[in-house]
Amino acid sequence: MRSEKPKRSIANMDVLQDIRGLLLTAQEGKSSVQADLREETELKVEIARCREELERYRGLAQKQQEDLERLRTKNEELAANLNLVRFGKGEVPTFPNARVEALNREIAQLEARKCELASALSEVEDLLQFKLKELLERIARVHQEIGRGEVAIEFRKAGDCLESAESLGYFLRALLNE
Repeated sequence: MRSEKPKRSIANMDVLQDIRGLLLTAQEGKSSVQADLREETELKVEIARCREELERYRGLAQKQQEDLERLRTKNEELAANLNLVRFGKGEVPTFPNARVEALNREIAQLEARKCELASALSEVEDLLQFKLKELLERIARVHQEIGRGEVAIEFRKAGDCLESAESLGYFLRALLNE
């Protein structure tokens, strides 16, 4: 009888180990399914994030394409204007674009107006300088007559400085016109 008892407890132990093994396997299966679900969810989130980023990049690429097209158009307009400026002094090239021709006429009108204004400004400057010199001389004479010689000297110095400034102005104009 003693021999039967140990067999039963060993048998019982084997069964318990089998049950424990089955439970562990079932739990591992559940945890692997849960891990797979977690990985799948993480992948879906990652895919959604990547799609959002892709859409953002597409928008940026579209905006850059529009900017590039706008810059190309502006470049063409500037090239046409540059040609107008290059050939504006001599013979004006013929362009099929009506807008360029209108710009050509407008530039010619503006240049003519600029020349008129420059000559008028030169005449006004000369007259103003002449009147200013005359006024300084009169003020110096008045101060000299009333006995303020120091003030008269200062006004004469101002007249001399004005002449120096005129000379510098003529020099700068001549330099800029070259």
